[in-house]
Amino acid sequence: MPVNMTDAETGARLSDEEIRAEVLTLYLAGDDTTALKLTDVWYHMARQPEIAARFHEEIDAALGGLPPGFDDLEHLPYTRMVFKEALRLYPAAYLLMRAAAEPLDIGGHRIPANSVLMTSP
Repeated sequence: MPVNMTDAETGARLSDEEIRAEVLTLYLAGDDTTALKLTDVWYHMARQPEIAARFHEEIDAALGGLPPGFDDLEHLPYTRMVFKEALRLYPAAYLLMRAAAEPLDIGGHRIPANSVLMTSP
C-alpha cells in the first residue's frame, strides 16, 4: 500500500527515502527524548515537594480523576510551566545539526552548500 505524505510547507510529495527518515526519527528519537524529559520533571518535582503539590492540585482540579486529553491543556497552565522549565533547563537535544542546501551568508560568514552547521539550543 503506497504512503502519500506531503511537505507541510511546499505541498510536494515526500520521496520514499524522506518518509523513511521521518518514520525512523519518530521511532528512534521521539520516545527516548520524551522519556528523558519526563524523568527530569519527576526527578525535580521529587526534590521540590511544593512544586509537586501545586502540580498535583492543578491536575486534580482540572481533570477530576479523568485521564487528560489534548483539550485539557488550556486548563493546566502551571503544568505547562513545569514542563517548559524542564525543557529550558534540560533541552531534549543539546546539539542540532543541519546541512546547508545552498550557499549561505550568516552574519558576514560565507557558508558553502553541503556544509554541516551545528548549534546548541
